[in-house]
Amino acid sequence: MRLLSIALTTLVVLWVWVITPAQAQQQRYISDELELPMRSGASTQFRIIRMLPSGTPVRLVDTDPASGYSRIRTEDGTLGFVHTRYLSTTPSLAQRLAETEAELANFLSENEHLQERLATIERLEQQVQTLSNDNQRLGHELSHLRTVSANAVALDERNQVLEEEVVNLERALQVATQENALLSDRRNQDWFVRGAGVLFVGLLAGLLLPRLRSRRSSRWGEL
Repeated sequence: MRLLSIALTTLVVLWVWVITPAQAQQQRYISDELELPMRSGASTQFRIIRMLPSGTPVRLVDTDPASGYSRIRTEDGTLGFVHTRYLSTTPSLAQRLAETEAELANFLSENEHLQERLATIERLEQQVQTLSNDNQRLGHELSHLRTVSANAVALDERNQVLEEEVVNLERALQVATQENALLSDRRNQDWFVRGAGVLFVGLLAGLLLPRLRSRRSSRWGEL
């Protein structure tokens, strides 16, 4: 009978301590105390296994309302007892503060990254605006060059027409000069002919007048 009692007791202990499935254990945290003693039994009479700092995550195995203790399992698998009132379903304020600070740091980092991206976008927008202004300015310059080019073509065509007119005028001038030279030659020839005629008449008169005078004198003598 004594052996049977020992065997039953051993089975109960194994059931409670080992066979209890891990799925039944619940997440708990050491509340906001500096350190909480983790004991080997459910009273202050049992030795302290370790001191658990505030915010330490543990697994709740079971709770004994009569003693006010709960059995817990640490992350490294150590089993022990702590006061139930020091267990919390939420992380400690210090841990939550640390998490909040980490989230805030992450948010500030993301915000800084977004600010950098925004600054980059603004720079790109300014570059796009500058390129747009340059494109508009180049468009005006191209339009002006096209106008100037069209005017240059028109001037070139007008210059060609004027050059042709000059060539025609030079040809007409040459013709007029040649005609003027011919007229001048004709005038010189006319003056030469007239001069020769006058000279001939003068010579003829010089030859005839003495004879006429002599005849008149003889006629007057006969009378």
